[in-house]
Amino acid sequence: MPQASYPYAIGRIRVLENKLLNNDKVERMIEADTPADVLKILAESEYGTGQELASAHDYEKLLAAELRKVYDFIEEVTPDKELTDLFWLQYDVHNLKVLLKARAIGGGDEPLMDTGSIVSDSLKAAVYKGDHSDVPPFVSEVLREIDEKYGERFDPHRIEVALDKAGYKHIFNVLRKKKNAFLQEFFQKRVDLINIKMLLRVKGLGEDAGFLSSMLIPGGTIADELLIKALDEPVDKLVYALRDSEYAQVVALGVRAFERDGSLTVYERLADDFLLHFVKSRSFDPLGFEAIAGYIMAKENEIKLVRLIMVGKINNISTDKIRERLRDVYV
Repeated sequence: MPQASYPYAIGRIRVLENKLLNNDKVERMIEADTPADVLKILAESEYGTGQELASAHDYEKLLAAELRKVYDFIEEVTPDKELTDLFWLQYDVHNLKVLLKARAIGGGDEPLMDTGSIVSDSLKAAVYKGDHSDVPPFVSEVLREIDEKYGERFDPHRIEVALDKAGYKHIFNVLRKKKNAFLQEFFQKRVDLINIKMLLRVKGLGEDAGFLSSMLIPGGTIADELLIKALDEPVDKLVYALRDSEYAQVVALGVRAFERDGSLTVYERLADDFLLHFVKSRSFDPLGFEAIAGYIMAKENEIKLVRLIMVGKINNISTDKIRERLRDVYV
């Protein structure tokens, strides 16, 4: 295999980008009559190679296999595994949330994502046995913190946020060492958008400023004070406060939708599109990490699209409603 380098990785990625789902194929899936018909259209692409499903309702197996294929490819071509691991970290955090919940309720062997940067057995040993020998220091640190603070008491909101905070603390620590300005900016934007969503969620729950303050993730560019102040104000004030920011449209449309129907669906779609477009706009550098990040996000976004369409078809949701929920495509 050629020596891993950015030109080599990006050359391989450019070939695969031509195989991403485009608008025409997505539209055909939306218009398909049944979930099985959606999968037939999907089979025309790279999905499902050698994957036999007993039922269209088993589509998650197909999506998990596709995500694993992306993971294996990126692991093969990346010139900097420490940076690509930052994108897989969300699956490690997901697995930790699953394991801690299972431990709290006495659950069995819960299914875990196999695309994290940490081996599942190592996470299980850390959570169930207190054996931290094969997990990174930030995982060991947050698990000890959770055990000290909550012990036998399972507080899902606070434990999930503790894990998210630990994950982003690790991400920004790595980026300070690596001095990657693009990823620094990307993850700052992601944190900003998460914190705005957290504000809306806390508004919906009717919790106070102290609760919101404990939930916000450090590392973004929006001051905590602005979000905390917005908690007790009409949402118009938040829209006005961020009117000159790059998030103005996401906030204006997403917050209005939240105010109208109490749902974060529109906001989450707009936030995902914002990040996807940001990465895509930077993905033309032939010697940088941007194209690698773009491909990872393009495939994750594509998998979300397929999942939304399949859920819609299985639940007999109208094509118009399915369209409203879909993210943009990368190509």
